[in-house]
Order: sequence, then C-alpha cells, then structure tokens
Amino acid sequence: NQLSEEAARNIIDKTRFIGHSGCPNKWNIYHDCSLYCRSQWGAGVKEPTDKEYIRVHNEMVEKYHPLPDGWREMYDAGTGRHYYWCTKTDKVSWLPPGHPRAQPSDAASKLREDLSVEASQKQKEQEEETMSMDSEEESDDEEEENRRLEEKRRKEKEKRKEEERKLKEKRKKMDDDPLDPMDPAAYSDVPRGSWTTGLPDQATAKSGVDSTASGPL
Repeated sequence: NQLSEEAARNIIDKTRFIGHSGCPNKWNIYHDCSLYCRSQWGAGVKEPTDKEYIRVHNEMVEKYHPLPDGWREMYDAGTGRHYYWCTKTDKVSWLPPGHPRAQPSDAASKLREDLSVEASQKQKEQEEETMSMDSEEESDDEEEENRRLEEKRRKEKEKRKEEERKLKEKRKKMDDDPLDPMDPAAYSDVPRGSWTTGLPDQATAKSGVDSTASGPL
C-alpha cells in the first residue's frame, strides 16, 4: 500500500535526525534517511547473525559488565551490532564504557541536528546579507537620484538669479536714461536706438526730385 502524502511527511519529519531504525547508514552524520531507507532496509537485522561478532560481544559482556550507573546496552537493527548509551549524558559508544578504547560521544542524530541548525543559520545569514546588499544598492540609487535632483535645482536657481540680475541691470539703465515710449527697445528686445536709427541717410533719402532731368527746373 502506498503511503499518503501526509503520512509520508510525518515519517520524514520523525526520522529526519534520528534516522530509520533499519537503515545501516544512519550513523553517518551526513546521511539523511528518507522513504527509500524505509523501503530498502525495512526492519533491518532483528538479531546478530555473524558468529564471530557474537563471540566477541559475549566476551566483552563477561569482562565489562555490569555497566556503570546510567549506562545501558542497546541494539541497532541497522548494523546488527550493540552499542552503549548513557541516559545521564546522552552519550553513546560502540564499546562498553569500561573498555580502554571506548570513546563516548554525541549520538549521530544529535550531530546531524546540529549540522542542520548550523546550515539553516548560515542560509539565513546569507539571505539577510543579500537583502542588506540589495537595500544598500537601493539606498545608493536613491542617494544618486537625490543628488541629481539637487544639482538640477541648484542650476535652475542660479539661472533664475542670473535672469533677475540682468533684469535689474536693464531696469537701472532705463531709470538712468529713460527710453522714449515710442522706441522699439521700450517694448521689445531690440537694441536701443535713436530717432534716426533705421532711417536712410541723407545721401540715399528720397526727396521727390527727379535726378535724371537735365536743364533748369
């Protein structure tokens, strides 16, 4: 029977760090058990079958048992081996705690969880750094736009001041030497002139006399 999606998610969440009981790879802290592990390994090895392992294990039981207070012997169906777990410290060891080569350490599930938390934290920091860089770029763009607008306002202000200065100079000149209201310069931008400005000179002015006639008039 195929598992429903919800049941599958629950299984994945439950075995994410602990691992599937029958999977022999769950002791690798970089291995994340999946539904494949469940279907591939099933319940694992129900009890040891290797005769040499059974012999060695029995010898260690005779030599190092009873175990110290808080320690328990556990069986891993994934590897088909026994291990030892301290209920007080949550440490584990493949060898009895009294064995000279025993090295109790954190369980693979604990180390796997720590790695996951560390990876999530790094990802979060990278995302925050990316967002911060994007924000800084947006801020830089906004500052550049503000500088352009400020420069544009400054130039417009200088232009207005220059126009006002020219207008004041023109008015002052008019006050010092009033223009005839009939002078075109009084109502346009043409240069200021005199009554004779634009009139033909005497040599070329028409007199009404026919210059081609000969003899006395």
